[in-house]
Amino acid sequence: MIEFLRGTLISKEEDHVVVEVGGVGYGLDVPRSTFERLPEIDEEVRLLVSMVVREDAMELYGFATPEEKRVFRIFLGVSGFGARLALDVLSTITIAELVSAIRLGNVAALTRIPGIGRKRAERLILELKDRVKDFPASSSHAAAATSPAPSAPPEGLEPDLFQDAVAAMESLGFKPAVASRCVASAMRAASDDDLAVEDLVKMALQMTR
Repeated sequence: MIEFLRGTLISKEEDHVVVEVGGVGYGLDVPRSTFERLPEIDEEVRLLVSMVVREDAMELYGFATPEEKRVFRIFLGVSGFGARLALDVLSTITIAELVSAIRLGNVAALTRIPGIGRKRAERLILELKDRVKDFPASSSHAAAATSPAPSAPPEGLEPDLFQDAVAAMESLGFKPAVASRCVASAMRAASDDDLAVEDLVKMALQMTR
């Protein structure tokens, strides 16, 4: 089993690199998160490796960090989610965003990933919730400790729902002040008191337009 490779970066394309080690060129598919950290051609590079053996091929995948490799392996353990989709996940959102979306049940964040519709997103949330428990990610409590305090939710409505929706908006790239303002506006406009986080986030996203 190949755990990592250290050698000279011979070539790099959007999702594929070639690393020369001891006169042998190893081709590895990589996510965008890894690609963006690569050195220049002909410089030394070290990549963690995950090897996937199929009936007709042996494929190598390279990663800049242990967390990327671990998320990749987790996706391979979910029936119907292959290596290509795992790379698409790592190329589209950060690990912190992924973990936050799974913990909060944020379907909208996961459907940003190519190839993942609502049903697939809901299945991912169900299957991965226990597998990402020890991953660091911004929860509503962590966000409150590191970000400016969001505006209070409309009086009489659920504060935990407000905080979870704000955290989900932040995981999509919105600044805390913008996220809290849009979520507060969505809660004021909502006619249903029994909203799920993903429904509230969808409404809040409309407030940003």
